[in-house]
Formats: sequence, C-alpha cells, structure tokens
Amino acid sequence: MYCFYDLQVSPPSYDFLTYIQLAELHRKRNNLANIFFVFVPGLEDGFRGDNYSKNISQCHIMMKNVVIPSCWLLPSCKGLAWLEHRDEANFFFEKANGYVFPRNYIPQTQIVADYTWPGIVAAYLRNETLTMLREPLGYSEMISSLFPDDGRKLITITIREAPYNTKRNTNCQAWLSFLKVLDSSKYKIVIIPDTNNLSNGVFEGFEYCRIASLDVSFRAAIYRKAYLNMFQDNGPAFVALFSHSPLLVIHQVYHADLGCTEDYFYRVAAIDPYEHHQYAMWQKNQCIVWQPDTSDVLREVFNRYVEEFPEKAVLSVEGHGFQSNYHKWLSCQVAFEYIKVKSSLQLEQEDIDTLKAIVSLMPDFVDPKYMLGMIASKRRAFNEAIQLFDNCLDLINGEFHTCSDPKSDFYKVFRQSKAEVLEKANRFDNALHEYIEISKRYPDDKQVFSKIASLKSKLNFL
Repeated sequence: MYCFYDLQVSPPSYDFLTYIQLAELHRKRNNLANIFFVFVPGLEDGFRGDNYSKNISQCHIMMKNVVIPSCWLLPSCKGLAWLEHRDEANFFFEKANGYVFPRNYIPQTQIVADYTWPGIVAAYLRNETLTMLREPLGYSEMISSLFPDDGRKLITITIREAPYNTKRNTNCQAWLSFLKVLDSSKYKIVIIPDTNNLSNGVFEGFEYCRIASLDVSFRAAIYRKAYLNMFQDNGPAFVALFSHSPLLVIHQVYHADLGCTEDYFYRVAAIDPYEHHQYAMWQKNQCIVWQPDTSDVLREVFNRYVEEFPEKAVLSVEGHGFQSNYHKWLSCQVAFEYIKVKSSLQLEQEDIDTLKAIVSLMPDFVDPKYMLGMIASKRRAFNEAIQLFDNCLDLINGEFHTCSDPKSDFYKVFRQSKAEVLEKANRFDNALHEYIEISKRYPDDKQVFSKIASLKSKLNFL
C-alpha cells in the first residue's frame, strides 16, 4: 500500500505518528502486506506554509529527525521516498493500483489529509487495535549499554522548551524540586531535553540523554525500557503512547493554543478536561494529569502511579475505556463527524462499520441511524432503510442525541425520507400514507400536496 503524506496539507510533526497508525489500520483492513511511504512536498519551500509554529528550517529538522525515521518504527514499513517535486507523486500513485492512503487521495487534484485523532477514536469504536511502534534492531542494545540495569527503575523526564505556545513549556524548577525528593537508590532519572534547547542544564546532578532528543528510534527505545515516562504535554508523548510505554502527561486548557482549547478536547480528542477524562483507548498505565506541573502535583501523581503500578507491566495493560455515558457520547460524536467528512467523497465499508458501532454504543443517537438509512436507500436495501427511518421517528418522540441543530424539523425529514424509499420500492400506497401523515402537520406545504396528487394519479393508473 502506498501512503502519501502530502506536506501541502499535513505538518512535519509528531502528528505523523497518528498518521502512521491510521495508515496501518487501513492496511490491515485491506489485508495488504506492507506500506511504502511517499512524502509529497508542499508549495511553500516544501511545506504548507501555515506559520502555526515552525519555520522552514525547523520543518526540515523535524522531517529528518522525526518524520522520516519514524517510518521505521512501524513493522510493516517496506520503504519510503521524500520527493523533490510534487508531480513525482504521479509515478507512485500509478504503481499503487488503487491501494492508497489517505482514502480518496489523488495527486494534484484531490489532496486530502488524515493525521488527526478522530480517526483513532473511530477505530476504537470499531474495536480495532493499534500496532505497537518499536525501535529498529540494535537500538534496545544501545540503550542497555548506556543505561545498564542496576536494580533501579528508569524514569524519563521529557522537557518542553518550545519557542511557540510557551505556556505549555515545562516548569523546570517545579520538576527539579520534585525530582530531588525521589529516592535515588530506587529510581534512575534521565532527562530528555527539548530539541529547541539541547543545552538545558537546569537539572544539575541528573543524567541527560540528548541523543534521544535527536533520534526518534533512540527515543522509542528508552521510552520502552523505562518504568515510567513523564511529560509536559508535547509531541514526543506520542512516541511513548504508540510504543505501549507507560506515561504520565500534564494536560491543561490553554485558549491561545489551538491544540489545547476546550473545543479541541471536545471535538477532536473526545474528552472533557473538566471531567478529568482519560483517553478511552489508552492503557491504564498511560495517564493524563489534568493539573498544572507544580512540585506538589508531580509528587502526588507519581506516588499514586507507583502505588497502582509497583512494577513495570510485562504485557499490555487494559485500557481506560469510557468513564461515563457523557464520555461515550463525546467519542461517538467525534467519530460520526469524522465519518461524515471521510464518506463525503466516497463511502467505504469502514464508514458503515463505524456508524453501526456508534449506533450500538449510543442507540439514542439519531444522526448515524439516519445516515445508515440513507446509505441503505442508495443501495436499494429498502426494507432496512424503512426500518432505520422508523427507528429515527421513534427516537424523536422521546429524549435523543443529535449533532444537528436541535431545532431541526426531524419529523418531516425522517418521514419524507421514508416516503421516498417506499416510492422507490414501488409501494405507492404506503408512500401515499406517509405523505398524508406529513400533510396533517404541514397543511400549507404545497410540495407535499403535489406529491400526494402525483401518487394518487399513479395508483389510479395502476
């Protein structure tokens, strides 16, 4: 399968690791053997030129240090190509013979991206499992030689000192105060500085691992070896997350940071920060800390983690799962909006599976039922469509969930959709009955009365 990471619409960032997982899910769904990554340059010096955070030089560094080598963290990766010109993508697209990710991607004409969290949420609802990313051969041995087992538990602290969205940067003094009280006979602390400030020397007396800042495979190896990896919210946490490594990450709401607003957490991440939700698909030894990184908070969450996980788990730990019906609703809503966008260009079985999963989890969520009804109608599965529209009509007689405007005229939309299906199925008498019922509520609707007249004419002719 050929996976196109188009830098005109996708960032050179740790978001690429989410893209990798979504590509791998697509590969597995289609029973394909391996993946070849194709990096298509953007129009602004090879990138998308949005100026969100990184300049061109920093973008190139991220590509060389993170994005490109991250491909080899995926066991199914067969190769890659970082193109110099956009039109070179046509060669690989033709070789793909239709086996392309993202779905519906066509070089030059239909440039789509798929690197965001809603795709992970949708996969979780479908009960699909993510692939564990791991470092290539040789890296674990290098980590063991640098940090040999000495009876102490290895703890990594990944620092964030970015020149953008600085409110999310690590409170180094608070972390230093926290680390100083840890028992050095039990814990071996390793500091991984931010690539933006490799000269960080705040944590005097503690060991640094600067190579992990520059080499994503080395980073993955040390995270997988560690008893615990601790972060202020930043991209490298994805390496720990997707390598099934234990982690604690500080998360907070920052209104000036697009990736940390309430709207982002609700509509993309499918969690509510004020409910202190954990990501449903994360393992229980992978936790968000919804508090500022003060030394007291760090001590408290660390002690709680040690109490719950006194030893590093050998096997994968169970997931957090949904923590409330509200949490489940957020996830279903995010997945539904994701599917609406993906299926707008071309419907695939994956979309239907996701919609069915949503309906199973949230039977009172009317939108996916209606969408399934419309899909069934287009596929001429008329009885299925009629049943789904009837279910929708039943739902709106009581309490129900919807992503649509609550003031929408659901009754008319659902009943009319049912009538149209009945007419397609040549059940004109039943269709007429539906339109008559609609006319009782909308006696001034000329289109409805025109439809009634048309159906009566058909029935008289028959």
